[in-house]
Amino acid sequence: MIGWMQKHKKYLIITIWISTIAFVGAGFVGWGSYSFSSTSNAVAVVGDRKISIEKLQREYAKLYNLYNQLFNGDLDNEQAKKIGIEEQALNNLISRALRLNYAYDLGLRISKEEVIDALIAMDTFQNNGQFDNEIYKRLLADNQLRPKDFEEELGESLLLEKLNAILEIPLTPLETEMMGAIYFTEDHVKIHILKQSDITFTPAQEAIKKYWEENQDIYQTERGYEIASILISPDSIGANEENLKKYYEDFKNQFLNANGQLLTFQEAKEQVLEKYKDAQAEKESLKEYIALRKGENSKAEISTLYEGDETYGVEFLDLLSQAKEQSTIKQKKATSPQR
Repeated sequence: MIGWMQKHKKYLIITIWISTIAFVGAGFVGWGSYSFSSTSNAVAVVGDRKISIEKLQREYAKLYNLYNQLFNGDLDNEQAKKIGIEEQALNNLISRALRLNYAYDLGLRISKEEVIDALIAMDTFQNNGQFDNEIYKRLLADNQLRPKDFEEELGESLLLEKLNAILEIPLTPLETEMMGAIYFTEDHVKIHILKQSDITFTPAQEAIKKYWEENQDIYQTERGYEIASILISPDSIGANEENLKKYYEDFKNQFLNANGQLLTFQEAKEQVLEKYKDAQAEKESLKEYIALRKGENSKAEISTLYEGDETYGVEFLDLLSQAKEQSTIKQKKATSPQR
């Protein structure tokens, strides 16, 4: 089957749309005839088959009527363009031509007798169980079709039916077994876990040194920063009742309950104390920062801070990594201050 597909892949396309001749009652829509600009009567050539403007018009009309029903009769030309009916119609005809070419390559043919038999068997053209030539001609005329064109398309549809019958060949038991083998193939794996204690290895000093020399880039200490810092803890800030009440009066809108109502001083006293100490510690740190920047701060402690040390928080380490040498970083509240 795979070999067959490779040999005839030029006739295979992704989308296969088998169209039947079901034109009665459809006809052409009231928007007028549709045409593509072309120097000949063909809009496309597929192998030896030409796709005429008339065929494209009929396919377009059929698709237009189909979509118009879905739009409850409100489809217009602008909507048809957005949907891409024009491209769909041409693609359908190209697909049909490809499959017809392939059928001919396989040696399939439809005789005139087969077309006649199919034609007279269609209920649409019968009167009291017999084919009526007058009904046949009238219905074709109503749908703007010539008998020659209709019979040609009918013959093509019959040829495609033969092709479909050939392509729908059931798999043989051997092919079924082969496909099953592909889907249910299993790998047998044997796993043996080695522990470090199971390995006996005594490397020579020269081998160890050589390995270090080849990989010394991965054996480095963490980046460190030598800093001069001053740590001011809020716990070192003293506070009396008068200072706390004044801070409460100045910033009382910060002390609200869950309902958004103002807390009394006594209710918010613990919060007031915490915020007051933070505010005073920030003021003191600003003074120390200015003195440190001028080089006049003798209380600064020299220490080395390595990457991964979160004593002052990750944000502070980020500031250090971006700071220039001998620069002074403005005071920051540590995430996890030293005690």
